[in-house]
Amino acid sequence: MPTPMPTTDDIDHQPASKRFWHFMALRGVPLGLFAAGFAFLYLGIMLVQDAKNAVNWPSVEGTILSSSVSTVKQTKGRKKTFHYPHVVYEYVQDGEVKQSDRLSMSDMGYSKMKLAKVIVDDYPKGSKHPVYIDPQNSSVTILRPGEDSIAEFALWFGVGFIAVGLFAFWGLPRVANKVRFYRGD
Repeated sequence: MPTPMPTTDDIDHQPASKRFWHFMALRGVPLGLFAAGFAFLYLGIMLVQDAKNAVNWPSVEGTILSSSVSTVKQTKGRKKTFHYPHVVYEYVQDGEVKQSDRLSMSDMGYSKMKLAKVIVDDYPKGSKHPVYIDPQNSSVTILRPGEDSIAEFALWFGVGFIAVGLFAFWGLPRVANKVRFYRGD
């Protein structure tokens, strides 16, 4: 039979260090998870808004100079291979020819070659595409406004942390009660 949930008096009569760890285990961990979750959600929402705002940036016509997939093999820890779409383009801004290789607000690698290849196939060498220029910082240019692959990860991490925080908020007291965390038994 599980130990009954302690009353406030039971906890108040414990040494200060035990009360501190009681609070940290039962409320500090869930609050930390909630804070991390909301931070990731905030970051994701801001990245999504930035990507959507880029659709309204002024654009000029650009020419694709090269289009390929770069493969990087991670050798330390878990061995993984990442494939990065790499598209180099040039455009004319204020009478000056410039080059860039930034595709979206945040570029990332893919674990599957076909995902990177789909992006590269959209930009064959010599093709013309609009190049979107940030009006606040003309050195920032992209080919794919409205997209941000890291934003999706940030949003999912935020949801995950909040879900685990909810489980911890309601589940930790029950688990702690079952393992007699509250009592000196």
